[in-house]
Amino acid sequence: MENNCHKHNKNIARLISFILISYSHIILARPSDESLYNLSTNKYRDITPQSIIEGSTSVGGIQPDYIADFENIAFDPIRAYAKEIKKSNKSLTEKIESISNFIADNILKNKSYSNKEYLDLVKQYREKGIDIPLSEYIRISGGVCREHALITHYALKEAGIANTYLYVTAQLGEHVEDHAVNIIEYKNEKWIIDSYNKRFNGLKLKDVLNGLDNPKDELFGHDSSGKFRKFIKFNNHPEVWFPRDEFKNKIPSSVYLLREKNQLGKMIFPRDCSKIYSSLVK
Repeated sequence: MENNCHKHNKNIARLISFILISYSHIILARPSDESLYNLSTNKYRDITPQSIIEGSTSVGGIQPDYIADFENIAFDPIRAYAKEIKKSNKSLTEKIESISNFIADNILKNKSYSNKEYLDLVKQYREKGIDIPLSEYIRISGGVCREHALITHYALKEAGIANTYLYVTAQLGEHVEDHAVNIIEYKNEKWIIDSYNKRFNGLKLKDVLNGLDNPKDELFGHDSSGKFRKFIKFNNHPEVWFPRDEFKNKIPSSVYLLREKNQLGKMIFPRDCSKIYSSLVK
């Protein structure tokens, strides 16, 4: 009887711990000082520097909330490449494809959810209960759809290409899951830019909202035949908190926060800038 009581008490303790951890993750979806931010209610988001983007921990996932630390030096190779693309003679669609491929092939090369570096990184921040700068994903050269879409969003903007960040529930074949993409407007149509999953890349948004068995990549001209694709709905999450203009100078950069609080004890640098720079267009 005593053993049963002991087990019962242990189970209750585990349940309480799980509830407390879950609650703490929900709290993380808010800035520590909400008066410095405005909450976005727009499904098409234009992410500004120092914004806080809700991760997935508050809904049972593994990703902590993000800090859009676009000012970080880890973004220097992206800025340099975007600058070259912006002044090049490429067409708009060629510029978009170049940026998308650059992110996929050079910046976030490892796209696997099971990548050990990725899992260790998000676990480290999750256990410390702090938001994760996007530059950390550049440092490990890994990320999934959320990180791809957020960093591609910034890269396109740096190349002078207006776009927004969109989070949807997507269907690919029989598989349904949440998915992050970028949206551009071209020839009076909205188009999907997806550096993570090329099966959605270059498709018209309105076509994918209707569902397609054999969609045609009309933007880049690649073969996109195969599995059924559909965006089932636009999601209200993730929440995005934008710094208010009058308070931007009161919000320290993520690097400053990490150094001041000694949260990780290291600066954030790309793994190998020289290799990334060598791939720049001339």
